[in-house]
Amino acid sequence: MVVTLKRLLTDARRLTAGEWSDDTQSGGVAVSCPDCGEIFDLDDTYRVMPGGRVSPVWSCPACPFLNFIELEAFGEPVLR
Repeated sequence: MVVTLKRLLTDARRLTAGEWSDDTQSGGVAVSCPDCGEIFDLDDTYRVMPGGRVSPVWSCPACPFLNFIELEAFGEPVLR
């Protein structure tokens, strides 16, 4: 099973459970755990594939969540 995280187009500090953003201070990708809602930057351990699939399986540092995640609309241009 793959859990799809919805894209948020504003500051990553506003993420709620199950969302992701690339509007971060680090310039990387931040995800919000679908279970506990804690926000974390994806570190070098993870690679985002074309289409948004994150590899390897993502493990939340704050809770027992362990699953494949996919970033909705990853790599698609943002029209502002």
